[in-house]
Amino acid sequence: MPADDSSEQRQAERAMLDALGAPLGLALTPRRLERPGGVHVEDTGVPDGLSVLVDCWAHQGPAKVAQRYKLVNDAVKLHWVGSTLAVAPG
Repeated sequence: MPADDSSEQRQAERAMLDALGAPLGLALTPRRLERPGGVHVEDTGVPDGLSVLVDCWAHQGPAKVAQRYKLVNDAVKLHWVGSTLAVAPG
């Protein structure tokens, strides 16, 4: 686990996935997505059918520079993964 990982953070991210998925009628669960060429991504909230891809970040206070880069990298990652799916997420 990374040094900045905590059980409280994981619980908050789980609550965020539940709060987002409930009104959409989706069960968002973290899973490992294998992509062409053996590339994989993890820690996204993904329902059966891959209709949406979600990444939650539970943090309080201003983001540090490295954390801002992580957020941008995660957004690019989700966009890339979505572009590799047979049917793009809505």
